[in-house]
Amino acid sequence: MPYDENSIVTLSQEDAEKRFQYVTVEQMANQYPTVSTEFLNRLVEACELANWSTAIAAKRYCKGDKTIKPPDGFEDIYRELIAKTRQ
Repeated sequence: MPYDENSIVTLSQEDAEKRFQYVTVEQMANQYPTVSTEFLNRLVEACELANWSTAIAAKRYCKGDKTIKPPDGFEDIYRELIAKTRQ
């Protein structure tokens, strides 16, 4: 399949968010400027692995709403991501 002008696709904002984690991280970094992007990267990745909404996770971990409980296994996934970055 040759690469030509028909190969270029412009994604909607919603499609870009679904396909590229960094788009979500960038939006969250703008919304929560005091939270490190390193933390946000891990949070978004853990959400994807646990199939948990990043918006709900942000309410818990960026806004501090402790009434929101993470899904089972989420914190284990997050800890594994931290351990992987320290290797």
